[in-house]
Amino acid sequence: MSRLLVSWQERGLVFTSAVGIDLDAANVRREFRRVLAGAAQLPGIELKPHE
Repeated sequence: MSRLLVSWQERGLVFTSAVGIDLDAANVRREFRRVLAGAAQLPGIELKPHE
C-alpha cells in the first residue's frame, strides 16, 4: 500500500495537501511556483507572476 494512503487523514476538505490536511499558504505558493516553472518551458508562453 502506498505510503500516502497509509498517512491520509480524511477531514472532509475539498482542497488538501498530499496527506489530506489543510493547505498551508507557503505550500500553496511553493506548488504554484513549481507549476509556473513547468509552464514557462512551453513555447510561446511568457509568464510574469506577481505575489
